Amino acid sequence: QLADNALDSLKLLLESENYLVDTANGGTAAITRLAMKDYDAVLLDLQMPDLSGHEVIQYVSKSKPDIQTIVVSGETSFDSVRMCMQEGAYDYVRKPYIPGEILTTLGNALKARALRLQHAAMAQALRDSEQLHRYIVNNSPDIVYMLDHKGHFTFVNDTLTRLLQYDRNELIGRHYSGPGLPR
Repeated sequence: QLADNALDSLKLLLESENYLVDTANGGTAAITRLAMKDYDAVLLDLQMPDLSGHEVIQYVSKSKPDIQTIVVSGETSFDSVRMCMQEGAYDYVRKPYIPGEILTTLGNALKARALRLQHAAMAQALRDSEQLHRYIVNNSPDIVYMLDHKGHFTFVNDTLTRLLQYDRNELIGRHYSGPGLPR
């Protein structure tokens, strides 16, 4: 996605650090590869034949949000950087790039991606656990309920609603002692 010489030098740099590197000449080729394969990060220039880097960033943001996009470009105006970041780029490195800066930026991007994926997995596990817990509690033959500090129902399981013959919504917020419970 970068000009040929810059692309070759960047590929050599990344491979010397044991990164697996795939290259594309142009935005269309980049989007085609992105559609066919999963990547952890994309490094791209804004100036490419056919599609612009902005179009690739927008594609990644919409279609592959788990990929970290790093722009490596000679366009260093504030508006250009701001636009890339608003479109979803992780970071922006100015050309000519300093090898250590590229490696640090890529390393940080990959760590941020790993943390984001780990957080998403933990959140999903928590949702799954809560769903299982609710299923078990609601299907328990025991009466299960929760009260707030004033004695009002905040949760009732299906067994209690069947026993009292009230809809769950009729019980939630009502005092457990009975006054005010609908009859």
